[in-house]
Parts: sequence; structure tokens; C-alpha cells
Amino acid sequence: DGFVFGDTNAIAQDTTGYLWLGTSLGLVRFDGVRFVPWNISGVPTGIFVTALHASSDGSLWVGLSTGIVRIRNDEATLYTSREGFRGDLVARIVEDDERTIWVSSAAGLWRFRDNRWEQIGPTQGLSARSSSALLVAPDGMLWVGTADGIFRRDAGRDIFQRNYGRFQSHSS
Repeated sequence: DGFVFGDTNAIAQDTTGYLWLGTSLGLVRFDGVRFVPWNISGVPTGIFVTALHASSDGSLWVGLSTGIVRIRNDEATLYTSREGFRGDLVARIVEDDERTIWVSSAAGLWRFRDNRWEQIGPTQGLSARSSSALLVAPDGMLWVGTADGIFRRDAGRDIFQRNYGRFQSHSS
């Protein structure tokens, strides 16, 4: 009742229990009683939020149509092309078992580790085209969907393999 913040595109719950909503009119925090718009320093008010992820270190990652924001300890860091992230129109954000943040976007797949962004592409066996689907499976395998097919990366490896649309089961 009374939710007037646009269409909801993403939902995440942080380690403190707050529910975060990424909407077409910005970021909204829900404390269990009321919805409060959250202004991100350095980001225009009412910007389109496309994806959210609450990471294990307590950060909230906010995907935008123009970049990505990390909110940690109530401080926001905006990553755009100036900071090495050229992944406009973020589609999905996930975290693997090694605490690496992965972002799928219109500009392909990105990885954030050791406090820097790296674009993942042909060198690692992955299509350089946009990626929209991204999943970390319970076994730690990372699955990426692109216009060129479905790719997978085994936990702890840096190379992706094209799956050609067939899911293979791994038995012990």
C-alpha cells in the first residue's frame, strides 16, 4: 500500500535485514513498515535501477542503466568507465564462492576482484557479446548466457567452456 516508486526490477535483502528494491525510479529501502527512497551520492535521483545483489561482505551492489554502485557502511562508490567499468545496462549481479562479484551487462561479462574491474571475453573462452543471464550453481559453477550460447566456468578456474545448450550432469 502506498508504493509509488515505479516498477520493481530487482529485490535483495542485506545482512542487517533491510529489503532493497531496485525500481524504475531509483533505489528504495523497506524496513518492514515503510518504504524510503535511498539517494546514492553521485548518482542522479530517480535513476533506473536494473539489478541488486547483497554480498557476503555486507555490501549492496546496485546495477544501473549507466554503471554500478557499491554501498558499504552507508558509503556509495560509483563505478563507470572512469573506474574501468564499461558495463552499461547491468542485467544481473552475482557472487561466487571465492567472493568475486560477477556482472552481466549489455557490454558483456565483468568481474570485480582485488578492488578492480576486469572485462571477461575471448581470452577466457567467453563470447564478447552482451550477457543477460548469470547464475552461480550450488557446486560453484558459473553459468553465463549470451547471444552466442550458454557458457560455464568451473569453480576456481578462469576459462569458460561453451555448453552448446546441453546441460551435462557431473556425478561424483
